[in-house]
Amino acid sequence: MGWSNLFSFVTGLLTQVSCNIEPDVLHQEVRHHPTAQAPLPPTRTTSVATPLRLSIAPTNVDVAVIKDALNTVMQAGQVKDVLRGTRHRVLQVDNLHSWADADKRDQNGFRAAIADYTNGRTVFVESADAFGTPSTLSIIDGSNEQPPPNGEEIAEAAEIAGFGKDAIAYSTMPVLTQNIFSNGSSHRILYIMARAANSASTEMFGYRVNMNNRTAEKVPSALSLAGPPPAWCRVLKKNEALNIPQTRSEKGPGAANVVISQGNQVTPLWELTVVRPSASKGNMGSGLEIRNVKYKGKKVLGQGHLPILNVKYKEPRTNLNCGPTYRDWQWEEYDFECEGSNVAGTDYLRICNKSPRTIVDIPINPNEKEKAGFRGIAFYPTEDAVLIRSYLTADWYRYTTEWTLCANGTIKPRWGFGAVLDDNWNCVCEKHHHHAYFRFDFDIETSYRNTVHEFNDPRKPDQRGNWHEIVQSSYSERNKGSNDAWKKQYWKISNQKTGNSYLLRPGPRDANTEAGDTYGKDGAWTMNHDPNWLDDGRMLDTVENKTIADFDEIAVRSGGVDSAVSGKDVVVWYAVHFVHDEEKETNQPHDWKHFYGPDLVPEKWT
Repeated sequence: MGWSNLFSFVTGLLTQVSCNIEPDVLHQEVRHHPTAQAPLPPTRTTSVATPLRLSIAPTNVDVAVIKDALNTVMQAGQVKDVLRGTRHRVLQVDNLHSWADADKRDQNGFRAAIADYTNGRTVFVESADAFGTPSTLSIIDGSNEQPPPNGEEIAEAAEIAGFGKDAIAYSTMPVLTQNIFSNGSSHRILYIMARAANSASTEMFGYRVNMNNRTAEKVPSALSLAGPPPAWCRVLKKNEALNIPQTRSEKGPGAANVVISQGNQVTPLWELTVVRPSASKGNMGSGLEIRNVKYKGKKVLGQGHLPILNVKYKEPRTNLNCGPTYRDWQWEEYDFECEGSNVAGTDYLRICNKSPRTIVDIPINPNEKEKAGFRGIAFYPTEDAVLIRSYLTADWYRYTTEWTLCANGTIKPRWGFGAVLDDNWNCVCEKHHHHAYFRFDFDIETSYRNTVHEFNDPRKPDQRGNWHEIVQSSYSERNKGSNDAWKKQYWKISNQKTGNSYLLRPGPRDANTEAGDTYGKDGAWTMNHDPNWLDDGRMLDTVENKTIADFDEIAVRSGGVDSAVSGKDVVVWYAVHFVHDEEKETNQPHDWKHFYGPDLVPEKWT
């Protein structure tokens, strides 16, 4: 058997979905280099059992409805007064959906982010009900908060840089910086790669473009700054054709009500709403989102997603000026492999006939580029689980976002970390640290009367036993010090009245093990639920104190620091961390694992 066939065989075995093997065996990435040894696949019993049954019903706000709502908002007198005489652009519209959770008093929230180039500020227009009267609008001067650019803005930036209206262009890290002035205003500066549409060459050129004064400055290439990437940096090459404004994903609607059943059983195992990343909530999106999750007819989660994601470069080996930090976005979808059939009437919902794959979990051939494929939500049912997966891009970073729902009631949220090599910039070859923060809005049977208990072995010095209840909004520092420390700290979320409960069990590699790293916040945070505050409010930047996760701000906005959480509607934030050191990985003769996340396991469910 040749190398390529061997790798395909091994990877096919390793990416099968199962709830009966250890979490770190679920995903294994085999690095493709001359010294690689194929690991033995996990022992599995051949089964002819019937896969779990899926019922998927798309539920969307029509694009035309969104446009009508936006037009209504923009024509409202108070909005016109704020923007009168300015050059401005709507960058994104968030939070529109066609489902509601009566238990949470959820509505069709609306949030438009508008770049006011004339006055150097970002204006946010919000409404609790997008289809209500304009009088319900609130207008917030976001000043220096900078949303990511959309395709229209990137195209204009390329035109300002002199490449014409139909230029081939896409954003590149750091995507956006700003000049902040003493009066509080700022200029919005985009970083793009571009070339003329009719150019005979495929070479792309880097520019930083000031969208306020419409000036452009050429950026030196990585080749001129640091030379070609090192030979050991064996990362798949970026496919520029999938990044240009005509093909890049924009924010937009897309969700589905999903029912998962087993055999001939009448009562469903799972009922939930799945939201595609492009429609996910949060300032920067939040990946593949699940909402109103019920197991055997009883509610487990009001919402599960990942609203905060950042990166830090700590040990630069070249003068590429990578970072030093980035706040990434989790809404821009990307192409991945999913052989199967689309759900009728949709192009973003697909049931796969084999496990869907991204570059995070397939062998890498550094001589190839990324391939076009499916964008949206992929479902892959097996006899004991359903894998729900999507795939994201944040310039040269690639992220796999997924949830596995098991027949036994276990939920496996996972975040996969990957990257591609940009011929014009080689920062992915530099050692960097990813920090990602899941947000679990637990609603054990109800959205109230929920409690959180923490288990520690050994017990904490200020506690009488291994278990203690978390009664106030607080931070739980992660236990460290031994190889199995991750098994000796976990959390239980319970319904006070019925006693039904779920455990939040950490994954074996989730902890931040880098000594002295204060940028990556580690552990878990218990807070009150606030439907209007799903993250720390931060957006694009490169300055460390503006990209670092700010859980104090979230706590203040979610009932206050030290506010009572016992018997309330509780939210648990949970951190995972990944150190991406391509030199170390490529020189190792074994597989490396890039998927992280805890397990949510039913303890009592009657």
